[in-house]
Amino acid sequence: MAAFTTIAAAAGLAISAGTTAASFAQANKQKKLQKKAEDAAEKSMKEARKALGVNYFEELAVQKEKQTTRTAMGKELSDLQKMTAQEESRLRDVGVQLDLAEAQGAQEAAAQAEDLRAQAFREGIQGATSMVQQGLSMVPLYQQNMAAQKAAVGGMNFTPEEFAKFGTIGQAGGLAGSGQEFSDLDFASVGNMSNREFRQFKKSLTPQQQAMIFGTSQFADAYKNFDTSSINPFQLRQ
Repeated sequence: MAAFTTIAAAAGLAISAGTTAASFAQANKQKKLQKKAEDAAEKSMKEARKALGVNYFEELAVQKEKQTTRTAMGKELSDLQKMTAQEESRLRDVGVQLDLAEAQGAQEAAAQAEDLRAQAFREGIQGATSMVQQGLSMVPLYQQNMAAQKAAVGGMNFTPEEFAKFGTIGQAGGLAGSGQEFSDLDFASVGNMSNREFRQFKKSLTPQQQAMIFGTSQFADAYKNFDTSSINPFQLRQ
């Protein structure tokens, strides 16, 4: 029965991990869609303004002036100049409207993408927290056997990339977020802590840091393989 419970918990943890990864991937996708919408709006406005730069009545006035004398075409030239001025005024008004449409369209698209990205990121954080909880449920007597917990953590190892992701104890964002060059996590020192110090250590960790330690198969395997036969049972909960 215990083995079945462990397998079921492991399956749930795998599902949570997949959901969490999908949420963060969705957040990244929405960020790219936001950039794409802004680029598309900018391109459309450039093309529209290029077309607005041509005043066909103005070109017609130049051609008409070359074909006849100024005296004979004085009235027509005057009319064409008025039409040219009116057309320029109209084009300016259209340009202003396009500017407003550009701003509104880009802002709406960017805002929508940002909202979806924030939602996906929140779901990713919730998924990470769920992973921690499920990871802890995989370990029998997790809260009781402090000696096994300390021994399991004391024997763990991280790659340089994992240490960089873990960062400083109690601070989110890894080393990049803490501004430190090296992580202050020392597995050997944690393994030698008193039970009281170990409890304080666990409370100081962020949800992501808890998942990186207690939600891993490395910790679970070491915990299950810990030999408690030589330990006083009353010391396990102290």
